[in-house]
Amino acid sequence: MKRAALALAAALLLPSAAQARSLAREGTVAILPSARFGSTPKGLDAPAAAPGLGLAFGFKPSASFELGIDVAGSMSEAKGSGGSWRILGAPLLLRASWTPTPDLDWRPVLHAGVGKALVTVDGPSYREHTPTAFFAALGVQGDLSDTIGLMADVGYLHSRADDATLGRLDAGGAIVRAGVYFRWEPIPERRF
Repeated sequence: MKRAALALAAALLLPSAAQARSLAREGTVAILPSARFGSTPKGLDAPAAAPGLGLAFGFKPSASFELGIDVAGSMSEAKGSGGSWRILGAPLLLRASWTPTPDLDWRPVLHAGVGKALVTVDGPSYREHTPTAFFAALGVQGDLSDTIGLMADVGYLHSRADDATLGRLDAGGAIVRAGVYFRWEPIPERRF
């Protein structure tokens, strides 16, 4: 019974390469839970990782290249410097992604992005900062069908702000993301 269930699951989840390959002019949306490993300001006690969630919206002008907008958020709590602090990092990035093997069901993907981050500090007092953000990651995308797939990557987000009370805040750091992405049918090319 277990073997039959595993065989059925494999048949449903493993698509044929002809159906699930990356296509030109398709749209994508990814939901990516994440963990961010940033540095902690001196004198503060904080966990090593901050949980987060990201959304990535994209359009592929070609099968191997995608342009997109990524928005994410992660919250960490720290104690010290006169109180307990909640630090929110929320980057908004313009992203480019490239794969050398768009015809494979499972393919490596390189991401690079630039944008701004909102960094809020909430505790005994409240402040906001908006540093520039740079992002780079290497990952893998795997198609489960022609409409849904899995995605995982590791990368680095550089986004730092100087706070009057806490010192240098790292709203970035090493990031691990993994989640699901959805694909839309290609938009027909129109000649003008």
